Amino acid sequence: MRKIPNKRAQNMKAKQRANITFRMNILFFSIFILFTMLILRLGYLQIVKGEDYTRELARTEEVPVNTSVPRGRIFDSEGRIMVDNLPQRAITYTKMQTTKSEDMYEIAEELSLLIEKIPAGITKSDLQDFWLKENPEEALELVSDKERKKIEANEDLDKKEKSKEINRLTRSRITEEQLNSFTPEQLEIIAIYRVMASGYALSPQIIKGDDVKEEVSVEEFARVSERLGDLEGVNTTTDWRRVKNSSLAILGTTTLPKIGIPKDRLDYFLARDYSRNDRVGTSYIEQQYEEVLQGQKSVVKNITDGKGRVIDIQTVFEGEPGKDLVLTMDSEVQLAHEEILAKELLKYSNSYGGKYLEHAYFIMMDPYTGEVLSLVGKQVGRNEKTGAKEIQDYAFGAFTNAYEMGSTVKPATVLTGYREGIYSINGTLVDEPIRIKGSAPKSSVFNRSGSIRVSDLQALERSSNVFMFKTAFGVAGKNYVPNQSINFGT
Repeated sequence: MRKIPNKRAQNMKAKQRANITFRMNILFFSIFILFTMLILRLGYLQIVKGEDYTRELARTEEVPVNTSVPRGRIFDSEGRIMVDNLPQRAITYTKMQTTKSEDMYEIAEELSLLIEKIPAGITKSDLQDFWLKENPEEALELVSDKERKKIEANEDLDKKEKSKEINRLTRSRITEEQLNSFTPEQLEIIAIYRVMASGYALSPQIIKGDDVKEEVSVEEFARVSERLGDLEGVNTTTDWRRVKNSSLAILGTTTLPKIGIPKDRLDYFLARDYSRNDRVGTSYIEQQYEEVLQGQKSVVKNITDGKGRVIDIQTVFEGEPGKDLVLTMDSEVQLAHEEILAKELLKYSNSYGGKYLEHAYFIMMDPYTGEVLSLVGKQVGRNEKTGAKEIQDYAFGAFTNAYEMGSTVKPATVLTGYREGIYSINGTLVDEPIRIKGSAPKSSVFNRSGSIRVSDLQALERSSNVFMFKTAFGVAGKNYVPNQSINFGT
């Protein structure tokens, strides 16, 4: 007998197949839609926005860089140069934003073969850096695996702090013997690298030429110039050095590029767009007129590609040297006064009682304008080598040292006498020794014992002490009586 199939089961299977087919169609349709959207998006990016994104990808970064310009010169009133700028050859290095320390070490090694660099200013940290570079395998052995694992297991430290701790431990175990094992050639490389690494990216650093003790020779300049194509970031240029043609101390001083801005004034100058290695005035006229003498630095733009490599340099502003400063002093008159004052100070310091005479000053001013025509200051000192007495420049003491006013206050005393009605203009008083009970007599230098009637002008001309004493009595409402005590309180 033949088995009759179950129609209900067949219907269920047919429905399942139809359902699966429907879902697959939806899936394929969704994939089709997604691929269509992807193709349309790619077409939009490549066809419609392709040129824009290509330009964006090739877009260069413009980074402004300030370069130094000569400071203004300082002249005397007759046009003689007292402070000038001396041009000098210089070798500079500018590191890029992507420059690595390994690259700088290679450049330093090549430069050391072309120039002579005094290994000065090298720190212990510089020596450790170079030792770690030259001895990577030995450096790894300074910290054991157990110590590394312990540091790595410290959950209180992040990844950066762990790396710092391992580095600190490694450096602490480099011996003095290892640090003192470098040859003179290696020390020269370290000195060059130290300068190269000290600056900011795209900021030129003077490798050699900023110190009078280390000038760039013609041969060095030529050798480096010939190899500029192989020395990325290195350049040969003309720098300047501040030179004094006068020994006058109040002209002041400036820093060198390797010193740059003094730390105590760093924020002040950085807020005024100075660079850290800029030369600035540190005392007296150079410091007082810094804004005038500094000038405006030239500005260039380093055009870099997407990888930070400089592909072009454009000058945005040529810059202007600092403005020249003309003083009111005549340098020849100043020199003559210095010679006279030095001669007289030496003479009187060697005379009886001269041990108390240490300083002497002379200032000549135009009474109508207040202009300083001559400013001289000298002090008695000892020669460091021979120990002999000598006269040294001390011009700044004329306005930095403080002394009792002395007779310079007498004109003000006379004016007070006029105002208080003690005497009128051209009034007179008797100059005679003043005798106060219980004290020694007080008298004028020109009249130690007699009685001389002097006018107000004569009192100033001859510096009458007594005229001023009697003016003080009058201002207090008292009359001078010989051999009586002073009582200005009632």
